[in-house]
Amino acid sequence: MAHDHSVSPPAGATNPGVGAHHKPSAAKAPHCEDERKDRKDSVSVRPRIAHTPFDIACAKDVNRRRHMEDRVYYRRDVLAHMLAETELGPQLAGVERITAFGVMDGHAGTGAVEFVNKEFLNQFLTNCKSFMTQPMPLSVGPPGGSFSSDSDVWSDDDSVTPKVPLQEVVQTALVETMRCLDARFCCKASKRRDRSGACVCMCLLVDHKLFVCNVGDCRAVVVRHGYHATALSEDHKPDRYDESTRILRAGGSVQHSNGEFRVMPHGIGVSRSIGDYMAKEDYTRPAARPRLLIPDPEVTVTDVTPDMYWLIVASDGVWGKLSNQHVADATRGKRDAKAACSAIVAAAKRAGSIDNISLIALRLGSV
Repeated sequence: MAHDHSVSPPAGATNPGVGAHHKPSAAKAPHCEDERKDRKDSVSVRPRIAHTPFDIACAKDVNRRRHMEDRVYYRRDVLAHMLAETELGPQLAGVERITAFGVMDGHAGTGAVEFVNKEFLNQFLTNCKSFMTQPMPLSVGPPGGSFSSDSDVWSDDDSVTPKVPLQEVVQTALVETMRCLDARFCCKASKRRDRSGACVCMCLLVDHKLFVCNVGDCRAVVVRHGYHATALSEDHKPDRYDESTRILRAGGSVQHSNGEFRVMPHGIGVSRSIGDYMAKEDYTRPAARPRLLIPDPEVTVTDVTPDMYWLIVASDGVWGKLSNQHVADATRGKRDAKAACSAIVAAAKRAGSIDNISLIALRLGSV
């Protein structure tokens, strides 16, 4: 059974809707992990997040695979690290909580998922800091509004030095974080011939604004009043029109093999990932030539509203067999996140899932 891995914070320390796409050392990130090698690997953690009644749990099950290649990430002290290790004080004024959580689905080994699991927070903080040191034009503004009208300007002279809105900082930093993690891992993996890759769906909850950053086919779904499901991310599959078009232009092909569409000649079942260096021959020079697989995430920004019951983030072991609505239906009558996780795992297995299953359930409101 996993434990609550929260750590003490270091010293010193509106864009509604779904479709808003956008493109030093921190303490080692604690993760909602269970290192046991059991065949049945289900875990849960239910911390009470500061300032909210939210309830969060995670579950993992190796299922019918020989090894567990998924990882689940949870960290609730992101705000403390951002205050201590970035220059975002003005943007963070009034923010009470930043929580990071997500799911990583590995393939061809665990090298890529372990790397992302270990390095995500450090890389995110680095990109936040880098973003703030770059000169910004006076016309810069948030894609859909700022967090607070009281914090949209510098305290000294906003006519000369505009303050970049927190929403834009977070969105841009998330995109660059995935790109940097991919480049760093591919450089290492090519030297030791580590062919592993990872799909990542990482979420940041900034007070009541939710950022979902997705690369690959993990998915985030919100369950609203009436148990209606809404996806907050879109899978990066080779048969998606824009993805297949890009792959063909890069010199690859998309073929149906072993029950799913794959990127050829490498036979990978997703069109975006972290790792898979052999499909990214020019990872050291991203602009040199088109790559078959890319690490670029899609980021959505959503306001958490009173009609939201649950947020479910899960790997392909769930979504490969259950629709968004089936997952929403599995949460009916479940009063806590641990029960919701157990119900979804059971439903995926009944539907025929044989893949590793990992998921996070976050209770957003009264059910």
